[in-house]
Amino acid sequence: HKLHVNNNDPYIEEYRKFQRETSNELYKKVTDFIKQQNPDLIIYNYNDVGTSWIASESGASMRPGVDNIYHATINVKRTLGTYKDKSPVNLIMGFQAIGYRNIMSSPNLLRNWWLEDMLHGAPIGFVVVGTLVHYEDRLFIPIVNELFRFHKDHEKLFTNVQAVNNVAVVAGTGSEFQGLIKLLSEEHIMYDIVEAKYLGTEVTPRKLEDYDVVIIGNVTNLEARLVTLLDTYVQKGGKLLVTGATSTSDDSGNSVIQLNSLGVEPEFEVFPESQATYLKVSDSDKKAFGEKDFDSFTLMMMNSRFLKCNLRKGASGYFRLLPTNMYGPAEKTYYTDEEITNYPGAVSYDYGKGKTVFIPWMLGSEYDKKGNYAHRAVFLGSLKSLLQVEENIVTDASPLVEMTHLSNLNGAFEWIGMINHSGFLGTSVREPVSIHNTSIRFKPLKPVRELRLLRSGMTLKFKQDDGWVECLVPEIGDFEMLLCLYK
Repeated sequence: HKLHVNNNDPYIEEYRKFQRETSNELYKKVTDFIKQQNPDLIIYNYNDVGTSWIASESGASMRPGVDNIYHATINVKRTLGTYKDKSPVNLIMGFQAIGYRNIMSSPNLLRNWWLEDMLHGAPIGFVVVGTLVHYEDRLFIPIVNELFRFHKDHEKLFTNVQAVNNVAVVAGTGSEFQGLIKLLSEEHIMYDIVEAKYLGTEVTPRKLEDYDVVIIGNVTNLEARLVTLLDTYVQKGGKLLVTGATSTSDDSGNSVIQLNSLGVEPEFEVFPESQATYLKVSDSDKKAFGEKDFDSFTLMMMNSRFLKCNLRKGASGYFRLLPTNMYGPAEKTYYTDEEITNYPGAVSYDYGKGKTVFIPWMLGSEYDKKGNYAHRAVFLGSLKSLLQVEENIVTDASPLVEMTHLSNLNGAFEWIGMINHSGFLGTSVREPVSIHNTSIRFKPLKPVRELRLLRSGMTLKFKQDDGWVECLVPEIGDFEMLLCLYK
C-alpha cells in the first residue's frame, strides 16, 4: 500500500499496527544489547517491551473537575494483572501540575494514591522537582516519612504477594472503564485488570479459566483470536459480563457483533444518545435481577448510545427500550405503552456450560457520570443474580472504603487492605472521617491462627466456621491492614 497520510485512509489501522510492531522491535534490540552487557540491570520505562519495571504516574493537574479517586489503583492493577514477570512502579507526582512544580497537591489526595500503590502490593515511589531539603511546600512530607516507615517495618508482607481475586476486568479506556472500576470498588468486589491483547497467553500471572467471570466494557475491536478465546472460555463454564459496543468491529472494520456467546444476532442498529430515553422495568425483570434493589422503580434513565439487537433462540431479554419521548411542556411529560419497544437493555444467555450477560449500552459510563442507583442495581443483579458470581469477601463496609486482598505466594500469610476515601468532597480532598465497626467475612486460603490490625496494632477476635472467617474492625482511620496468620 501507499504511505498513509491521514486517519481517513482505509488502511490506517494496518499502518498503525506496523508502526507499533516496528517500534517495539527496535526498542527490544536496544534493551537486549544493554542486558547483554550486564544481565543484572533493571530496565525501567513506560512501556512493556524489554522492561522489568513498567512506569506510570498518578498526579493532579490544572484541569477543572474532580481527580480520579482510583487513579493509582488502575495503574498498578493493569500491570499486576497482566504480567507475571514485570513490576509496576506507579510514581506519586507530588507537585500540583507541570506549571506549578514548586508546590504540592493536596496531601490527602497524594496519601490515598500512595495507599492504593502500597495496598495493592506495588512498590511505592514519590516524585518532586529538586531536592526535598529545599522544597518550600512541606505539608505532605511528614506523611511521606510515616508511610515509608510503615512500608519498611512490614516489608516482608509486601514481598512476593499476589491478589486473591475471582473477577477479571479487561483493560479499557474512557468513562465506561472508569465507571465499571468505580462500581466494583464501591461494592468491594475483588478484581484484576488484564490487558486484552495478553488474555489467554503465557504472559499473564493467572489463566483465564482461573476467573469466575470476565468483565468487558465497550472494547469495540476484539481481534479474532480473542473472540474465539472468550467464546471457548464461556463454552467450558466461564461467565462474561459485557457492556456497550464490545466486539462490534472486526479486523476488517466490519460492524457486527462477533461474540457468539452474547445471545444476540450479529447484526444490530444503533439508537443514538438522546435525552428522555429510558428502560422500562417489568415485574419479571425485578424477579430476575433481585426484587430488593428494584423494589422502588419501574423506569430507569438511559442517556447512552444503545445497540438495538435481536435475541438468539434461548436468550432472555430484560428492560425494554423506551426511545426519546416528550419531556416538555410539563403537561406533556408522559409516554404510552405503544412507545415501549421490544429491544432489550440486558440479555442473558446460556452458552455451553457457561453464561453471559450482555448490556448493549454504556452502563459504566452512565454510572461514572451520575452514580445512579438503578444502574448500580443492574450491575449487581447481573453479577450476583444472573451470573451467580460468588463473593470471596462479604462486608458491610462503607462504599467509601476501597478493599484489597493479597496472599503470599509461598503460602505464609494473606492480608486485606482498607483505604478510607471519605475525604473526597468534590474538588476538595480533606482528612478522612474515621469509620467504625466494619464487619468482614472472608474465605482464607488456609485455616487462620491469628488476625492482626497493623495500622492500629491490635489483635482481633474472630469466628471461624465452614471455611469462613468473620471479624469486626473497630476503626478505619486513613487505612488499615488486616493480616491473617495461618495455623
